[in-house]
Amino acid sequence: MSSFMNALFKREADDNLNTKCACKRLLRTSRCNDCLQLGLVCDLCFVEAHVTNPTHWVHRWNGDYFTKLDMSALGHVITLGHGGRPCPSVEYQNSSNLSHFTLVDSNGVHQTLIAFCKCPTGGDHVDQLLDAQIFPATVDRPATGFTFTLLGLFHLICLHSKKSAYDFCEALQRLTNNAFPDTVPVR
Repeated sequence: MSSFMNALFKREADDNLNTKCACKRLLRTSRCNDCLQLGLVCDLCFVEAHVTNPTHWVHRWNGDYFTKLDMSALGHVITLGHGGRPCPSVEYQNSSNLSHFTLVDSNGVHQTLIAFCKCPTGGDHVDQLLDAQIFPATVDRPATGFTFTLLGLFHLICLHSKKSAYDFCEALQRLTNNAFPDTVPVR
């Protein structure tokens, strides 16, 4: 029984907290509850490990407890058109090249940053979103998108449980912030 309790308590604190990360660059303060066996890492290693999983939540130690954040809080920008790697045609220091974007995935509603590819062969914003498996909410200056994974889940839940879209959206708000679901934007 004690191993079960230890596993539950480890979600609240970790023996490796604020020790040097394996990369030797920063202290271990961040973890991912969506990944299996990632463990506690520094912010830089967290972002590197999630380049192709940008909707995993960061659980970052704030000095008292782990706070749930979007990866953009660590400086991560979702880059479209290059498999998650930086676009050579985008100047990331210039904030006008970054778009505030609401990305809804099966684990909640993310307020994140996206950089659209500016290469000549990159295509328009809608094409780039669709290539990244994100369904845009509008084709005119998209600022909200839904992952194909979310849309597949919604389809199955509606077919088999007969739950409404309203109930599904309420559950997504609670997945994002169960303590204060009203702070999550309703889409």
